[in-house]
Amino acid sequence: MPNFPDLGLELWIAIVSSALAIISFGFNVRLIARQERREKAALRLQKDGDLIAWANDAIQALGRVQGLLRDRARLIDQQAFAKQRSECRTELSVIADRGRLFFPGEILSDADEGTAYSDNANPVVKALEDALRLLKGINLDDHAYSRDDVMALVEIRRSFVDRVFAAVDPRRREQEWEKIG
Repeated sequence: MPNFPDLGLELWIAIVSSALAIISFGFNVRLIARQERREKAALRLQKDGDLIAWANDAIQALGRVQGLLRDRARLIDQQAFAKQRSECRTELSVIADRGRLFFPGEILSDADEGTAYSDNANPVVKALEDALRLLKGINLDDHAYSRDDVMALVEIRRSFVDRVFAAVDPRRREQEWEKIG
């Protein structure tokens, strides 16, 4: 066993340097792990922010459709209604397509090559598709107010909001913010 007091100055400097390097390495590993957790939380929050912005667009579009359905009998002539219905359908269709990026369809087998427009749409996107079908099915010759159509759309909107809320739970977001802070 070496006699520690007899070790030379160079060897003591090497031992202390090695110990400092090991301690520094440990601190760096901890710092990198903490930074990775923060980056993951920040990315999740950014995705949630994009999802919330998309959901807000969808909710506004559903609200416009609801207003169109309510006002069609008393405020809008047939030609104007047809034009506004077409605009609402286009807007909902675009929003549904954007939503497929957040909520892709399910892959049922290896044979499924694409899921964006499959019959296995995610329930969030399916709610928008249901609103599109409802709007498409409205008879342009019938100018009467249909409470059933309006209530069906209200149910579609509520289902949509419930499912998006489940995807972007504010309690989870609050925890993510705490991780970053």
